[in-house]
Amino acid sequence: MQYQLGLVRRVGRLDLPDDGLDNYVQALMTGWKDSEGRYENPLVWSVVHSSDDITSLMRDAVGAPLHGAFSADPDLAGASFIDGGTTPATREALRDHLGRLKPLVIVTTSHGQIGPPGDPELMRSQLGAIVDAEFTPERSADLLAGWKPDGAIWLAQACCSAGSQSPSIFDGLFEPTSAVGSVLQSAASMGAMVSPLPRALLSASRPLRAFIGHVEPTFDWTMTFPPTRQQLTHWARETMYTGVYGGLPIGLAMEMAGLYQPVGPLLLRQSTALRTYASETDETERKRSLDLALYGKVTAYDRASTVLLGDPTVSIPLPVRG
Repeated sequence: MQYQLGLVRRVGRLDLPDDGLDNYVQALMTGWKDSEGRYENPLVWSVVHSSDDITSLMRDAVGAPLHGAFSADPDLAGASFIDGGTTPATREALRDHLGRLKPLVIVTTSHGQIGPPGDPELMRSQLGAIVDAEFTPERSADLLAGWKPDGAIWLAQACCSAGSQSPSIFDGLFEPTSAVGSVLQSAASMGAMVSPLPRALLSASRPLRAFIGHVEPTFDWTMTFPPTRQQLTHWARETMYTGVYGGLPIGLAMEMAGLYQPVGPLLLRQSTALRTYASETDETERKRSLDLALYGKVTAYDRASTVLLGDPTVSIPLPVRG
């Protein structure tokens, strides 16, 4: 339902335990009164496992451009970038920066935990958890031990960072025995659920305002167009910098950034590519058309499964000018 509404309306979702929902609603009604979150201290934490791993692309296409926008703004003098290269993106570094800087805007790029296979209870308990430079998933209890979300807005570019769906929206697009197919099956085996990390952050005694993440695994295709390597992630910068730091409600910021705008054109591209595949006689062109059809559908579905958890009307307070 959220996938469908998200394409045409500014929607969010709250799936919290009763006490967590009470915390969130109370904070919402009081406008996160007495929040100690710091407007001027946005934090970007990007894991890079290797140059040919998707984490490198995530850092380059999402983390680095956002930090570039933050650091060029004189109002954001405390902007920090744990870039995964000069500064390893460990869990300890993340906790330290969160505790010291108290950022109102947080961006993380990393793998999201899916597995280990064969242990459903453990898989559900850490689905979508951000995985650090040492390949260790972060536990929400550890994260919250020395830091309170306190009204921050968090974008997590990672597989299943917001949850999973069963059957997967990508079901049937990849061979079940392939590496991608296996990951999709593992995620779908958890059923339809919201990941534990955003649930914990939105339920905290001083809760997060909003969390943007993926309900499904995510792909390098959705961050760059393979034939030209053109980056397709401007929506993240427009949402978190132009929108959120411009004082827009988060739902409106995501819409103004055009997050869902390409879904229709991508599905149209898929349809056109399939017609070409059906009528083309040259095998090279047939393969190219089939690849473009798959690309269009996967990228459209990835955009549709990027969702907002929290109230879409929340916004961070702008600094008072003297």
